[in-house]
Amino acid sequence: MLQPQLIQIPLPDGMVRAQPAEASNTHALEMLLTLEAEARQLLTAKELIFFITNETRKILNYRQAFCVQLKGDNTCETISVSSIANVERNAPLISSLEAGLRYLRRNKALNKAYSFKTGDLGTEHSADLEQYPFPYFLWMPFATRNGMVFTGLLMARETPWSERDTSVAVRLSSAYGHALCALVSARRMFFAKFDRKPWILGATFLALLALFIPIPMSTLAPVEVVSRDPIMIAAPIEGVIETIKIEPNTRVKTGDILLSFQNTALKNKFDIAERAVQVAKAKELKAVQSAFSDTAGRHEVAITTAELKLSEAERDYARDMLVKTVLVSPKDGLAIFSSRKDWEGKPVMQGERIIEIADPANIEFGIDLSVKDAIVLHEGAEVKVFLDSDPLHALNAVLNRASYHAQPSAANGLSYTVFAKLNNSADVLPRIGYRGTAQIYGTRTFLGFYLFRRPISALRQMIGM
Repeated sequence: MLQPQLIQIPLPDGMVRAQPAEASNTHALEMLLTLEAEARQLLTAKELIFFITNETRKILNYRQAFCVQLKGDNTCETISVSSIANVERNAPLISSLEAGLRYLRRNKALNKAYSFKTGDLGTEHSADLEQYPFPYFLWMPFATRNGMVFTGLLMARETPWSERDTSVAVRLSSAYGHALCALVSARRMFFAKFDRKPWILGATFLALLALFIPIPMSTLAPVEVVSRDPIMIAAPIEGVIETIKIEPNTRVKTGDILLSFQNTALKNKFDIAERAVQVAKAKELKAVQSAFSDTAGRHEVAITTAELKLSEAERDYARDMLVKTVLVSPKDGLAIFSSRKDWEGKPVMQGERIIEIADPANIEFGIDLSVKDAIVLHEGAEVKVFLDSDPLHALNAVLNRASYHAQPSAANGLSYTVFAKLNNSADVLPRIGYRGTAQIYGTRTFLGFYLFRRPISALRQMIGM
């Protein structure tokens, strides 16, 4: 039987005959494509880094891998180690490898796939890794589209790396870098290229320096628009208010009746006093007539005259008290009180305040400054008032006067009463009774003391200094 003979077809000059591919190369190609496909299906950067560190062993036969993040100009931080859940960055191996990678990074050796030995990490760092059983390393960098290397995979084993391994690493680095860029924001990678430590030190220095910026001391307190120099209508007598003739917050004129007291008893006293005067006049007349004929009648004239003057004085007092049962407005202005139903039928003591007559054009701001918010204030200090009716526009005012002692406030605390007047004429004056928030400016101080004034005060009270 004839044996088949192979026919050698001559090739043109410069061409080489291809050899049949081995089955292992086909398997490696399938594994490479599988790893690329699986890497692009992961949803988070953490999952992808874990996948890179542990699954790349299927195609690149390494014994241990370290995923290292490059930060700043010369910072290398190990973020994942194969077959280990958590990275202990203070471990001697991790510290030595990071120091060696910083040495290579200074020499621009980490910008591309790079195979090296322990001795290439520098004399000092190589001595620290003499006991490490895997002296051969392969660096696989991950770069952005503009070529910035931000992360890489460092693989170690006991045998040297071949050119085939380096070619596979170049291919995988492109695929892994593309997948990481898709999961990590561009803003995060932009800041990752800066060294964090100098920035932290610089920010800390600037923050400490900012504490010494001089600023005016200020504090916030509730404010109310009040009348300046109002007239208080108080009860001239002790009695019961019968009726109030006006409504709250209405304008009144001079002489308008404001309120009246129940006057039945006073009217009766006046009528009795008037009749007593008439009786005294009759007695005096009788005594004068009898004085012409009777010597004893002359002595009665002086007594009856004194009794008449006493009766007239009692009548005048009763008339004055009766007149005081009707109160009238002493000036034009705005009548301010709570409500009619709160006062009608209410017994009041003499001197008790009932109504306030205020001039709407003569106003000021009454500020309740809490004791815990009190600062050093001087007359003429700047005050900005933000009313609740118009919180976006501030009214400029100046401090006019302040109380010396703190008094109990409506908020069940002690507060100083501070008054401020408008610094300029406004087209529309705020209405009396409007409320809001006032910002009071005091002496100048440092920003640090302004921010920590309350903690310092609390600490001082705690330690008793």
